[in-house]
Amino acid sequence: MTLEDIKANAPSGAKYFREKNGQIIYYTTDMIGSRHILYRFENERWEETTLNNWSVLTYL
Repeated sequence: MTLEDIKANAPSGAKYFREKNGQIIYYTTDMIGSRHILYRFENERWEETTLNNWSVLTYL
């Protein structure tokens, strides 16, 4: 999957990215109600995770 393909299929707010272990990972956070949502592109697909603790972001 190319960088352009990843961007085209990204959630609207996915604007941050970094490379980890040779793979480009996009991520963004949203607040829906009182929940903080992390979207990230890993393993050839977008994944959504509810954050209970912001310290999760230090592992990205």
